Amino acid sequence: MLGGMTTPAPTPRAPAQPMTFRELLKLWPDLSAAASALEQPHKRVDKWYRRNLIRPRYWPAVIAGVRACHGIDLSADDLLRMTLRGEAQQEVAA
Repeated sequence: MLGGMTTPAPTPRAPAQPMTFRELLKLWPDLSAAASALEQPHKRVDKWYRRNLIRPRYWPAVIAGVRACHGIDLSADDLLRMTLRGEAQQEVAA
C-alpha cells in the first residue's frame, strides 16, 4: 500500500466469444461436460467437434447452454457465421 492507496482487485474477464464450433465446445473442460450441459448424447457432441459444425436444429439448445453455463449471449446469426467460416476454411484446405 503506497500512500494509503490500495490496488483495486482485478475484474474477472468474460470469456471471449467463440469464433468456431470447436472453440465453442472448448468452453467446457471436455466434451462429456459439454454434452451434459447441452443435454445431448456424447457421441453427437463428439461429431460436432470433429466436423466443426453444429446443425441448426440444435442451435436453440446450444445458445441456451452457452448462456446458462458461460454467460455468453450467442445468436443464430453468430452460429451462422461460425458455419460459414468453417465452410470457407474447408474450401481453402481442399
